[in-house]
Amino acid sequence: MRIQTFLTGLALCFLLNGCNKQDGGDQTAAMDAPDWLSEEEDSSSSASDSQDLSDSEDRETRTRAASLAQRDSRKVREPRGELKLSLQPGVQFPLKKNIRTTLVQTSSDGTEQRIQTDLGLLMAIQVEDVKEGRTLMRVRYNRVDFEQSMDGQKIVYHSLTPPARIPLAAQAYHDMVNDGFAFWIGKDNQISETVDFHEFLQRCLVHVPADQQKQVLLGMEAGTDENGISDFVDNTIGLLPAGREVTPGQEWVRNRNIGRPVPMVLQNKYTLHELTNTEAVVRITGEIIPSQTINRIQQASDKSDANVTVLGGSTSGICTIFRETGLPKDSYTERVVHMTVTMGDNLTFDQKKTVLTRVEAFPPVRLGDQPTE
Repeated sequence: MRIQTFLTGLALCFLLNGCNKQDGGDQTAAMDAPDWLSEEEDSSSSASDSQDLSDSEDRETRTRAASLAQRDSRKVREPRGELKLSLQPGVQFPLKKNIRTTLVQTSSDGTEQRIQTDLGLLMAIQVEDVKEGRTLMRVRYNRVDFEQSMDGQKIVYHSLTPPARIPLAAQAYHDMVNDGFAFWIGKDNQISETVDFHEFLQRCLVHVPADQQKQVLLGMEAGTDENGISDFVDNTIGLLPAGREVTPGQEWVRNRNIGRPVPMVLQNKYTLHELTNTEAVVRITGEIIPSQTINRIQQASDKSDANVTVLGGSTSGICTIFRETGLPKDSYTERVVHMTVTMGDNLTFDQKKTVLTRVEAFPPVRLGDQPTE
């Protein structure tokens, strides 16, 4: 029972994302969703999109790689240009994100447990300010689709058709709809500061039982603090090279430190494979550096320490960027982490976490240009 509780708790730490409510009269009210996400759409579509992530994107990756390999660089003038975030205050754009996270735990006797979570998010991102090379953005979550399966049990939540009783695992997601927070992106295209983030987290926890808020809060912070706030930044905007021109074949490296729930260092290498007047294609490869931490697992009548060792891992992916804005046309990444967990009574088991993420941004509009009913 303790192993299952730990697995569930650790999975929440990896999976939960955070939430910051705005006044009803705020002009950042939820923007109209694109046609492909209308209310008439089957609410299970986000989950099915996630199911197709691996196969479809793998085919796309192989196809693009073959196309790039066939190019005769001697007959084409090598293009050159700067990849940068270029957005003005008052601009707003929808962003779609699908994540499939699989956590597999194997004990010393070969017993295996598995948690799979499919999360679909539709966000509205508004540019609030641009000054001295920094950009202030506000994210507002318009729609959430959440499915989780473990030991034959399944939890399903869709914000368009929420159940009368919200499952605890989905409660924070339910309360983050029509809510959000702001953050600054620095000159290096990384998150440099958050605005009203902790207040946002507290509002997402308002319907979570007091004795479980600490664990849920840890999971939410792990997904949305300055190390991982709005992963689309790291998946897309965060890969842009800072302040220099690049040519196809050129590489740059970024390191990312993740503090919680399990400390680890991500070392990613980005390679510009294709550059046109309108788009840039960037390939992503990387490794995860081993690390170690101790998590305290709390139960009703038991407290125990768990020593979590990150053995290593890898990152791979591909991202197509609109050069005019620096936003992702399409981004797909896969991250695999291998860990060993030792409980306080020396019970040891292995864990493998795989995260498949797809991000799409859609054409930005100015708030005053949005269609009215």
